[in-house]
Amino acid sequence: IKTNKEKNNMLKNNMIIQMDAKQQIKKKPGLITIVYSKENSKRIVISKQITELLELESSVKVAIYGNALILSKESPQIDASFQLKEQGRKKIIYSSELVNEIRLCLPLEFDNCVSRTLYGAHFERINGEELLVVYEKEFEFEDPQLEYEEE
Repeated sequence: IKTNKEKNNMLKNNMIIQMDAKQQIKKKPGLITIVYSKENSKRIVISKQITELLELESSVKVAIYGNALILSKESPQIDASFQLKEQGRKKIIYSSELVNEIRLCLPLEFDNCVSRTLYGAHFERINGEELLVVYEKEFEFEDPQLEYEEE
């Protein structure tokens, strides 16, 4: 069993920006892609890395938390469970209802594109349970339970 520190290091290593031979900046693959297509199915694509870290097989629990998604294999804190389909090494949730909810709650714009990819993630203790928090960019997670002091 990996510790949360080891899991977070694995996630961090996935998000390193690399330079190729032409000195162009390229990001490693994203962790989750949300597809909002009017002609095709609305879906969420979960990377092989997340699938392996959470040991996902046939279902996943998903919740919206602040400006992020929470994923878990079997958390009792999360009611919404979704069936997973396989596509190569990735897992897919086909749910227009979930994609519409994400579109309304997260700060993701789909005006000029049909998909948005989330690159940031870490494991966090929420209500005594370690859950995976996934967000658009590394270091852009805002905890809705934090209180900010006014200046």
